[in-house]
Amino acid sequence: MTGFAVVSSQYEPSDLTVDNLGNTAPAFRAMALVLMASRLALTAQYGLVFLYVRIYTKTVVPLASSMAVLFIASMFFLGTYFGFPGDFNNPAATDRHIYIGWLVWTGIIAGSY
Repeated sequence: MTGFAVVSSQYEPSDLTVDNLGNTAPAFRAMALVLMASRLALTAQYGLVFLYVRIYTKTVVPLASSMAVLFIASMFFLGTYFGFPGDFNNPAATDRHIYIGWLVWTGIIAGSY
């Protein structure tokens, strides 16, 4: 939660331009790592629950599918980290709208439940 609070103050997709790239791109890259870490933490929590309730056969598939969706989402968020420009001198790396992927994947995660 602290990571979201720190990064959210600089979350402004319209500022991801050549002029403001030095200020906003690091915040977006940090948000990608925070999103990845939170999904991995949820995967680990579900994994621990899975270990305790695996004897109940009706819980295996739902928990395993939730864990799979969260793990895939965490890898996607890790991929978005590399989608944001790290080379501020490269004009081809600017004006990316990779943050829209965050919204899409969040919708997929919500729909999977």
